[in-house]
Amino acid sequence: MRINIPFHERFWIEIMASRKTMTTRSKRYGKIGDFFCIHKTRCIITGVERMELGKIVKKFYHEEGFSSPGEFKKFWLTIHRKWQPEKKFYLHTFKRDNYEWRKYLKATHKNVPSLKKVREITSKIPCSRTAENKK
Repeated sequence: MRINIPFHERFWIEIMASRKTMTTRSKRYGKIGDFFCIHKTRCIITGVERMELGKIVKKFYHEEGFSSPGEFKKFWLTIHRKWQPEKKFYLHTFKRDNYEWRKYLKATHKNVPSLKKVREITSKIPCSRTAENKK
């Protein structure tokens, strides 16, 4: 089932490059097998679990798209305004569905470019698979 998980623009390329593979949310957005789209790039949920924020930051800051626990915490505070390391949140694990992306790159023989070019490229890729795409 298609779900909607909003992401800050700074993570688009990280997700498309499969460097960001987790997101922490205050509510559960989906279950294993559900999918969402980031700028027309389809991602599939591979796991959902509840975990304390402090543990998430220590263990998974890199998978969340940050270079350090401190960077994660700083970004978190810009959104949530509160730091509650003992509070449990939903950790969603996902992977990019490479089907449409590989199809586009094969057709154009291009590599993943800048964010501006990524927007241009992905605006041409349908997010949901059609019967035609599955052939």
